[in-house]
Amino acid sequence: MDRRLPGERLAGEIATAVLRNIDANEIARNIDVDELVARIDVDALLARMDLDALLARIDLDRVVERLDVDAIVARIDVDAVARRVPIEDLVGTATIQRAVDGVDLGPALRRAGLADIVAQSVGRSTLDTVRRRIVAVDALGERLTGTLLRQDIDAWPAGPVQLVGDETGPLGEVDGTHDGAAGWNVAGHYVGPLGRALATTADVAGAVSSWTLVTTIVLTLLARGFGLDVNLTDPTGGIGFTIGLALWIGGWFLLPLEVFGRTPAMSLLGMRVVTHDGGVPGSRTILLRSVAQLPSVVLLGIGYVWTLFDRHRRTLHDRVARTAVVWDWGDREATIASPLGRWVAGSEGPSAGA
Repeated sequence: MDRRLPGERLAGEIATAVLRNIDANEIARNIDVDELVARIDVDALLARMDLDALLARIDLDRVVERLDVDAIVARIDVDAVARRVPIEDLVGTATIQRAVDGVDLGPALRRAGLADIVAQSVGRSTLDTVRRRIVAVDALGERLTGTLLRQDIDAWPAGPVQLVGDETGPLGEVDGTHDGAAGWNVAGHYVGPLGRALATTADVAGAVSSWTLVTTIVLTLLARGFGLDVNLTDPTGGIGFTIGLALWIGGWFLLPLEVFGRTPAMSLLGMRVVTHDGGVPGSRTILLRSVAQLPSVVLLGIGYVWTLFDRHRRTLHDRVARTAVVWDWGDREATIASPLGRWVAGSEGPSAGA
């Protein structure tokens, strides 16, 4: 039984009849959405919203699951986005130049050990074997020279104090690092006269050979591509070749020393240039050493003869620049263990089977 008052029942029936006669589509068509949105005070609306409570009610996992990432990516116009990015403003030339001006890349790259990439291109066991033979022969040469010149080689420092402490002698002290057995760890020890001469000879040969190859290729391209025939036997061609060779040799020595702390031959043989106390030399030191190396080589190699009398196995250009050359095989163990090593060290050393 309807307990509403007659007036209430009449109002309800009238409301129902009115709603039946309302055309919702007609009302929607007559609504000016732009005017309606313009009348909304967004700041006041956001101020009254509790965003924390709203976000707490959102199920982000379900939202992510319903996203069609492929469809979204497909609708992105990458070229248009790239055109609107101000690349020139983001990476301005002046900013890059200021950043580069304050960076000394030489010591950083030398500490990174990038020169070991050259050595790693050669078989590990073969390269290590060759290096050990060179170390042993170099130390043997030191001992024989010391005997002839009546020098107490065993009292000479083995390397810079910062690298090897107070070790002395051609091979230093016995150290159990070679494949778990006893051996002589020569990492950081001075490179002797024979090793220095071998590295310099190999570098000069490599520089001359590579320059000859480059010159041959360039002259062939000029002749076949442009019809230019440059004759190296005439004065002009000969002078140009000589100047180019001098610059090439200078770059062969200077640039790798500046970046890696070692020349190509030094990198292959496992040697490194350090300061007199074992530190990393700076750019000015490397430049001074390279300039002073020229007379050491040109004057009948007199600069290298000095290593026979110097307690730190330095050449004349090393003395000028206050540098030295030490053994450094990167991540490999710079060790030797052999009967020859025991004889060179002048001690009992490890057993023959070590």
